[in-house]
Amino acid sequence: MKAINKVCQILGLITGVAAVVMFFTNFASIATATTTITATGAEMAFGSAVQGVDLHKSYKLLFCFCVAVLTVVLSGFSFKSKGAKYAAPVSAAVVAVFMLVVTLGDPFKYINADGVGAKSITYVLGGLITVTALLFASMLLSGAHLFINDYIECAGKKPTILQRVVKFLRDYKSEAKKIVWPGFKDVLKNTVIVLIMCVVVGAFIWVLDFGLAKLLDIIWAL
Repeated sequence: MKAINKVCQILGLITGVAAVVMFFTNFASIATATTTITATGAEMAFGSAVQGVDLHKSYKLLFCFCVAVLTVVLSGFSFKSKGAKYAAPVSAAVVAVFMLVVTLGDPFKYINADGVGAKSITYVLGGLITVTALLFASMLLSGAHLFINDYIECAGKKPTILQRVVKFLRDYKSEAKKIVWPGFKDVLKNTVIVLIMCVVVGAFIWVLDFGLAKLLDIIWAL
């Protein structure tokens, strides 16, 4: 079990690093009035000159790149810090889902080609799909490491994370059965009471505000 745990931890770090490296492969082909350029994810994220064309920063890709790097850092710290073990899969999940949205979405929404007069933008799906797959793999491996590590540490001592989640859901189901829903008449009555109180309180505040405003006008006129 410990060997599997360590393998998941190492593979989680490796897949995260691989995802960051893949940002330096071609992500999109941008056709302008005069030429067609192929840019890497990093070039579009940070904004740079590609084949004589200046690309603006694509902040959504920059966010993905930065969170991917953060995932790698957290995966590395997970070898020493318990807190990083919890943060690494969360960070990987965030960037993996966002990259999936980018891959499936309209390129014009995620690639800033305003300054080059782009006529069309076509994804190079190989790079995007590979990055997304690697990030999901990093998320799954980091999550597996977290649960296996938690199981090893808590075996015979206290409930694991999964056991605590199951217990919470069972308790929630038990408490939900005790809920007594009000009838239509009670809901109608309570709604009318709330609306009346809102009108009364609103009127009181308006009168108070009006009176204070007039009082301040008189004071300033002195």
